[in-house]
Amino acid sequence: MDASVKASSTASALVVAAADKAGMEGIDRTQIDAIILRESGDSSFMKQQRKRDAVVNDRIAGMKRKLSERNDAMLDHGGGVLENRYREGTRARG
Repeated sequence: MDASVKASSTASALVVAAADKAGMEGIDRTQIDAIILRESGDSSFMKQQRKRDAVVNDRIAGMKRKLSERNDAMLDHGGGVLENRYREGTRARG
């Protein structure tokens, strides 16, 4: 990913403006967000926000891992259930 694109996407995630100010109609928000991030990137607010975002990202990754493990376990269990039903069905036919 291009560094400027990554910076602007990060900026958009960190910098939230409720509405455009007077005279800002039609201006590229990603550029404005990137400028704001560049100028205030070393502020204590931005540092704290990055730490919070990292914690949230770690929690999301953990939840995704758990979901994947549960899905795998459910598929394994579900496959066994289907296999048993198949066997019972073939015995009943047979």
